[in-house]
Amino acid sequence: MRRLLSTFVFGGAFIWVAVVFFDVPREIIWVFLVLTVVLVFSLVLAGLFGGAFLRLMRRERRSKRWFNHPEADIEPGKDPSIKAPSGEQ
Repeated sequence: MRRLLSTFVFGGAFIWVAVVFFDVPREIIWVFLVLTVVLVFSLVLAGLFGGAFLRLMRRERRSKRWFNHPEADIEPGKDPSIKAPSGEQ
């Protein structure tokens, strides 16, 4: 919360200094503000869609691995964790 508050304070101070000391027209500041908000929201949406896309891609890979388990080749009566003595097989 402290970072968010300091971000707003420094952002507001930047805009105030631009308007007061450098005689920047307020229309330019409004355009800057609107385009900044549009950029932030578009990046949030891109992150949401990108996260969903990556989740779908990873889920597809897991389903492909399901059919390639080496445990499927083991005979049903044998436990692979129990090793036979060295003379028997």
